[in-house]
Amino acid sequence: SLLLSDSSHPSPRGAARWISYSGLGRLFLLLAGSGISLYYNLPADSAKLEPILLQLCIGFGLLLSFPPFHFWLPEVADDSPPYSVSVILSLYVGGVIFLLLRFLDGFSWLRESSIVYMVFMVAGSGMCLIGSSLSLVQDRLGRCVGYLSLSNLGVVFLSLSIVGPIGVRGGILLLVVRGLSLLIWGISFHALRPKQASDHIADLHGRAFSNPVAFSAALLSGLSLVGIP
Repeated sequence: SLLLSDSSHPSPRGAARWISYSGLGRLFLLLAGSGISLYYNLPADSAKLEPILLQLCIGFGLLLSFPPFHFWLPEVADDSPPYSVSVILSLYVGGVIFLLLRFLDGFSWLRESSIVYMVFMVAGSGMCLIGSSLSLVQDRLGRCVGYLSLSNLGVVFLSLSIVGPIGVRGGILLLVVRGLSLLIWGISFHALRPKQASDHIADLHGRAFSNPVAFSAALLSGLSLVGIP
């Protein structure tokens, strides 16, 4: 919560929502972990593994904003300092994805389950659809970047839905590029926005001329999030 607050955002709503969602997600992962320890040697097609798969899906869905658990992400991007937003959406999300990959690497029954890759495909498609659609109707730059980040994260999961090392390598590469784009956006937008000013697009009128370097960096990092070289 302290990371997501400053003088302009003394009590950010997004921080409370993020903490609630992440705490609930970790609870589901702990429940799944206890089940994994009991059924470690079961075959991949065992019916006893279905509750564990469900708990893993809900847990990682809450942590990574799978629809319909995506509401914390745009709130954090809208109601928090830009540099803190970039850290959360890059380092935190990246760490959770690497935890997910550790699960896939550590348990063969999970790695060989076709349901897992179907979940990746459905979740990734939903994130792309919701993020790209809602970003078009935002009048606040923070929320717009939040939804663009959601859409970009969906592309990462679409890559992970490809079975085999090619999908994993593609997902990691996209994750690294995403992290760099968000970090550059956070620094540049923090320099671009006047102190105590909102991030309504209308309130940022004229800032491109007064700070062209920050504006160019913010623009290029935003274009990178949507896949434009």
